[in-house]
Amino acid sequence: ERAGRPLVAHEYVDLVLSTGSVPTGRGILETAGRQLKKTVVELGGKDPMIVDSGVDAAWAAGEAATGSFANTGQICTSVERIYVHEAIAGEFLRELTARAESIRVGDGTEPETEMGPLVAEGQRDLVHRHVSEAVEEGAELLCGGEIPNVPGFFYPPTVLSGVRPGMAVVDEETF
Repeated sequence: ERAGRPLVAHEYVDLVLSTGSVPTGRGILETAGRQLKKTVVELGGKDPMIVDSGVDAAWAAGEAATGSFANTGQICTSVERIYVHEAIAGEFLRELTARAESIRVGDGTEPETEMGPLVAEGQRDLVHRHVSEAVEEGAELLCGGEIPNVPGFFYPPTVLSGVRPGMAVVDEETF
């Protein structure tokens, strides 16, 4: 905010490219729009993955796990939703769930740790709220979904099935 707004508004800036949150993007667009500057904003998304029927389900589940759980899912391009052809959905979900359950969550300074904590308590609470609401609204929790009773902002790798539009976990950025 302190540096970004003046940079966007500066008379020598002709083009603004930004990757960030929706509120930051709105501020950039408002400031740049008043000056008719070219602007590209990549804001929080839902980054889908599509798995077709001709794909090896185990391989696709491995790719999905990497795309979803790397850096605790806190990458702008992390996979947040996966559409799987019904012909391989059962096998894919079994494989993805097994991979998620095998990930070692813990202190990032420990060599055996594969997934660390979320960035802040508020982020963990948002993730848990999205997961809990989805389950209350009919999604099936295949693994994860519970805040562990340990210090830090940890959240286990979580797999949901049967989510649909209208659920926050589908419509909003979970990150």
